[in-house]
Amino acid sequence: MAAPNLLARLAAIMNRQDQRRDIILEDSDDGDYVDMTEEELEQAQQRFWARIAGGDGIVLREDPKVLETCDLAGIAKYLKSGSGYGSGKRKVVLMVGAGISTSAGIPDFRSPKTGLYANLARLKLPYPEAVFDIHFFRDNPLPFYTLAHELYPGKFRPTITHSFIKLLSDKGMLHMCFTQNIDTLERLAGVPAD
Repeated sequence: MAAPNLLARLAAIMNRQDQRRDIILEDSDDGDYVDMTEEELEQAQQRFWARIAGGDGIVLREDPKVLETCDLAGIAKYLKSGSGYGSGKRKVVLMVGAGISTSAGIPDFRSPKTGLYANLARLKLPYPEAVFDIHFFRDNPLPFYTLAHELYPGKFRPTITHSFIKLLSDKGMLHMCFTQNIDTLERLAGVPAD
């Protein structure tokens, strides 16, 4: 089987698994969703890793070293060095998550005792993600609105990390900030939406 066909097949299997998981939520036996034998799965994994490692003839180029050291000092030195994309400044891309908002008092999703999903138990949901499921919402919107009220913008203030992101933006050094956070603290700190 050619590698592109294998990757397409793996993608199709994963899509089917996601669709079935949405439909059959009470069945936790993931073995029912896999359409490959153990041997086929192992072969697929070997081909995948061979392709990643360049074993199929594709040579992956090595990126030049960007940071002298992988710590705060190395990042600061990189940012100060200038010579970015035409503006004379370095541009950075940030990928941030719940960790930047936990010090503001907003729970992350998955921490065992303090996470949002753990605290949703009091709402007696069939599964934690149901609070974000449109089908569940149509039948019972109360859990969603309870959560929305608790996380309502205005109850929390941006952290020093949000202020740092704003500073990068103000100095023209923020190329993009990717986030899955739903707390809007980046906007509240003044980071532009674009």
